[in-house]
Amino acid sequence: MSGRRRPDIAGMQNLISCGEPSRTISFNICAAESVSTVRIFLASLRLFYGVMIQHGYYCFGNHLQDQLSSLEAYLENDQTAQDEQPQMPERSGVVPPRSKQKQRLSDNYFKLEKADWAPQIIDDPVLPALILAGGERLKHWGDRERCVTCILFESGGRISEVVGLTLGDWVARGMLQEASTFSKGSYGRRVKFLRFSAETAKLLRRYIDGERRVLDPSHYTLDEYLAKARREQMDLPAIPLFLSGQRTPLSAKTYREHAWNPAYHAAGIEADRHQSRHWHVTMAFREIYKHGLQDDRVVQQ
Repeated sequence: MSGRRRPDIAGMQNLISCGEPSRTISFNICAAESVSTVRIFLASLRLFYGVMIQHGYYCFGNHLQDQLSSLEAYLENDQTAQDEQPQMPERSGVVPPRSKQKQRLSDNYFKLEKADWAPQIIDDPVLPALILAGGERLKHWGDRERCVTCILFESGGRISEVVGLTLGDWVARGMLQEASTFSKGSYGRRVKFLRFSAETAKLLRRYIDGERRVLDPSHYTLDEYLAKARREQMDLPAIPLFLSGQRTPLSAKTYREHAWNPAYHAAGIEADRHQSRHWHVTMAFREIYKHGLQDDRVVQQ
């Protein structure tokens, strides 16, 4: 019985050289190949690059992997692990194994679009404009939806972090272009802040004195809230910044189902709600590469 031959990893080093990045290998895929065949091929090629990198035979990045998606998934899982209490190893049998959360965004560089395999890196500068333009076609789209959507793209915050903002969070940062917020695993404690543009800050003021005032049980304007807070008659951290049509705090589920999803459908694109975070990170890296690492001010921003 003949055994399976192990791949000659050392021999493959002659095909891919760290010192000669210009050398390439071309693959031609027949158009008649099935989706399953192409998927398996791309997965195999991605694994091949991973093995080469792991063994030190290839010193560049994995071309078949979206590095930003992988980095964010790693950081989120690492943050979750830090927030949990120390546990015994899973193999001890004392504690149940951690459930592996499904990665919300694929880190594959190629995604299937109908019958075509195309790169889907979130680096389109006009993506926020497309979502906002799609929202303007909706009857129920207003300043509340504009504010939340703009803050999502400009700050890179999660939907729950943005819709969970309170009036006190904004006042605590000077009511300018920042608002304190919680983070994943902070259990409501304000441990970071979101930063957005001056235009969005003006839009937020207009929303509070306009649409929000209509839904507010007390019908207070921003100045009236601040005056009552100065007289210690109002607890601003308990006042939700965004209200639903039922006069309750706006939830992430309500925003997704009645704002984000209808907006991208109206725009004729496919955009997962988490892509606003990926877009924000991608644009930040693009800006750093554009200006170089010599400008400390740009890197700090």
